Amino acid sequence: MIPSEPLFVPDAVRLAAVQKLCDIPTPYAPSAEVTALFQTAMAESVAWHAARSPFYARLLAAEGGVPFVAANFFKSHEVLSIPKEEVFLHLTSSGTTGQKSQIFFDEWTIKSAQRMVDFIFDHYGWRTPDSAANYLLYSYEPKPGFKVGTPTPTTSS
Repeated sequence: MIPSEPLFVPDAVRLAAVQKLCDIPTPYAPSAEVTALFQTAMAESVAWHAARSPFYARLLAAEGGVPFVAANFFKSHEVLSIPKEEVFLHLTSSGTTGQKSQIFFDEWTIKSAQRMVDFIFDHYGWRTPDSAANYLLYSYEPKPGFKVGTPTPTTSS
């Protein structure tokens, strides 16, 4: 993916600060403005998920704010804030302690996260597509459809 490739939030009105925050191409440039934008974007994100997940909305109301949810919860509960048909990527943990945790992403969410990683790589000068390199990559797909951690992408970006 090219970091400058535009990505648009699912709702430009309700997620305006999220869009603006995810479009900042310079990581690690803290300022009062970026801090305020981050806080507004997080509030938008919480409201977005609460409106789409009855479980999360009830939990927010019960806790009176953004709750702590232990990772173990996701080993025995499937919680989504998108319809199942909009799941673009479903990842699970390795399940080394028995039960696997799972997380679901829509297309915009995972691509915006990848784009922010691209911004970080650009910041450090790590993205050099025209330079040959020898390296080991510790991510693999030992069998087709394996969805633990870092599966091989099924779509190109």
